[in-house]
Amino acid sequence: MARPTKYITEKRHIMFRVRLTASEKCHLETLASEAGFTASDYLRMVVLSQAPIRRKPTPDRALLLSLLAEANKLGNNVNQIARSLNMAERSGQPHNIPKRNIEDAMAELQLLSEYLLTTLKDGHTG
Repeated sequence: MARPTKYITEKRHIMFRVRLTASEKCHLETLASEAGFTASDYLRMVVLSQAPIRRKPTPDRALLLSLLAEANKLGNNVNQIARSLNMAERSGQPHNIPKRNIEDAMAELQLLSEYLLTTLKDGHTG
């Protein structure tokens, strides 16, 4: 599903530069990281009192998001294989992959995706 289009007033297209020393930059990045934000979101939160839209994903959450993306890619591949086999079957070309195997693979990927989504939604990573 595509991300909703933002109105022009919601898009952040203006850049504001700040000069920092190396130690100031390191300190800012440490504070932001400890709070779970990017440096930009952290500054926005502190200076403008705006709550960031989302936190930086923890390593566990990032791994789950990566696994979910891979499961979706696998599902797309299995779907394309099933489509090709269906087209071959309609045209009378033989193949030796039982339809049940494709259905089982899709069902297992669906269960995995649902588990990952539930885990991500509930915030459980362990």
